[in-house]
Amino acid sequence: MSLRMPGPRRHKTTGVYYLRQRAPSDLKNLPLDGKVGIPVGNSIRTVKAGAIVKVSLDTKDPAEAKRRHREADAARAQRRSAQ
Repeated sequence: MSLRMPGPRRHKTTGVYYLRQRAPSDLKNLPLDGKVGIPVGNSIRTVKAGAIVKVSLDTKDPAEAKRRHREADAARAQRRSAQ
């Protein structure tokens, strides 16, 4: 069985792409309350930190969505490892 790599998810009706990531299983039981800043394009989005992080990538272009997803996911992972 193979696992799917994380990537941008397209909203069914609007066509806008999103970053949607779950917290790793070893962090599920920790309280993850608060806000997290995630870079998207030229701005930083503040989103609620919880079991799932979801933020709009503000694009309908698949290539741009992949680029923004890589940057946002790397920043999210870096913040997680710093904590």
